[in-house]
Order: sequence, then C-alpha cells, then structure tokens
Amino acid sequence: MPDLPPDEDPVLHARRLIAQRCLYGVDKNPLAVDLARLSMWLVTFAKEHPFTFVDHALRCGDSLVGLSKEQIVNLSLDVRGGWKQIDTVRAVVLPAVQRAAELRRQIHSIGDPPNTEQLVEIWRDANEALHTVRMLGDLVVAAFFSTGIDRERKKLFEDLSTMVNQWLATGQNEAELKGIIAELREADKPVVPFHWEIEFPEVFTRSGPGFDCFVGNPPFLAGRDISGV
Repeated sequence: MPDLPPDEDPVLHARRLIAQRCLYGVDKNPLAVDLARLSMWLVTFAKEHPFTFVDHALRCGDSLVGLSKEQIVNLSLDVRGGWKQIDTVRAVVLPAVQRAAELRRQIHSIGDPPNTEQLVEIWRDANEALHTVRMLGDLVVAAFFSTGIDRERKKLFEDLSTMVNQWLATGQNEAELKGIIAELREADKPVVPFHWEIEFPEVFTRSGPGFDCFVGNPPFLAGRDISGV
C-alpha cells in the first residue's frame, strides 16, 4: 500500500492511478475524446487534488486505420520475408519510438497527486518525438487510399520510398509530402490515421505485449458472418 495523502480515499486513489496508467481510448470524433476525458475526471475527482492526467492515453484518430511500426519502417503494408528494408527510415523511426516510450513511462511513473505541469511538458516532448514517424505512416496510408489498383499502389510506394529518402537526407520534397498528408486528413471524407504501436509504445513493448481487454462498438461484420469469425 503506498503512502497516501491524509485526505485521500484508497479506492479513489487507485482509480486515479488506473486512469493514468492502465486505460486507453481512441476516437475519430474530437468531441468524443473530450467527453471521455470529462468522464474520467468525474470518476477520479479528488477534492484539493489536480485532475488526473489522461491526455497521453485518450487520443483522437481513426482506430481502424493505421500501421504497425514495421510497416512504417518499410513504407509498405507488406512486411513479409524478402521485402527490402529501408535503413534510412529505420534509423529515424526506431530511436524516435524508443524515445517516446521512455518519456511515456515517465508519465506512468509519476504518482498521485500528480505534478500536472511536469506531466504536460513530458507529454509534449513525447508527442514531438513522434512527429516524423507519424508523417511516414500517414504517407503510406495516403498512397494506399490514392488508388484501388494494386499495380498502381506498388508504383506509388516505390515513388514514396524515393521521395522519403531524399527528404530524410536533404530536406527535399518536404512541402510536397506535407501536402499529401494534408489532402488525406482534410479531404471531403478525411482520414486521420492512428498508428497504435507508435502512439502507445509502452503497451507493445511490455512483457506480454498488447492490450488485455477491448471495449468498443459492436462488431463490424453483419449477421451470420459474426459467429463464424
């Protein structure tokens, strides 16, 4: 049992730690994320204590559209054996994700009551560490959705690899690459990818990686297809 502030209830203290360390949520509607944050605050509110910090765990994005870390490293959806790895991209992605994971572990290690200013600063640094990695993942998603023809997709991925290598080496093509992402995210039917493995790296690098439980909308398969799967 940790040392508790004299005015703290043990159950409420546990709720606050669980909210900060164990619960995650993603929704493409920003209002839904705000409501989730409010809901967490209501069930963890402790008088005279700051609100529980959950900004790092409740995130906005499309939970069904995103890439694994290896897919981002390879700038491809297909990472099976024989695929040519891109060393320049790997050299950027892996240290950035590791840095973000270290910072996010610091967030989890800060107890209750929290130092909110310190948490906000650490979260800002962790978020910034992933900026380039997010761009790379979004570019692959944008290439995928640009066409429904496999042959054209393959060519787009090859062109993307060339452009990204030039960008990482010299800064060339940055404006064009950012334009591709903006078009993906701001189209008539916008897509805001969420790359789970890089956004929540501590979940996927722990002992027994992954989430223990999912709570979400009903399955996206219809009728009798659900039972078979």
